[in-house]
Amino acid sequence: MSCSTVGKQSSAIVAEHMQQMITDLVRDELAALAPHDTATPIPIELVVQYTVSAFLRLLTWWADHDGPYPAAQMDAIFQQLTLPGVLAGLGRAD
Repeated sequence: MSCSTVGKQSSAIVAEHMQQMITDLVRDELAALAPHDTATPIPIELVVQYTVSAFLRLLTWWADHDGPYPAAQMDAIFQQLTLPGVLAGLGRAD
């Protein structure tokens, strides 16, 4: 096994672990936002997966383009793009 193969495998393991950690954090955050007395219009796990995939895709784009915007601005952009859909999926009209 070459060093580059080990490096690629290690990178994939780290990426998978990071994605799982982010997914767990998002799941906890969205569960706290979801109404507790009624079912959400969209199953919460689908909202979690949508949110994580959008976040990771924007993060990858940002890193691939050498961070053309400050992290705080990217966070604001991400929230502006995703929050309306996420809140609708959770049955919140905020």
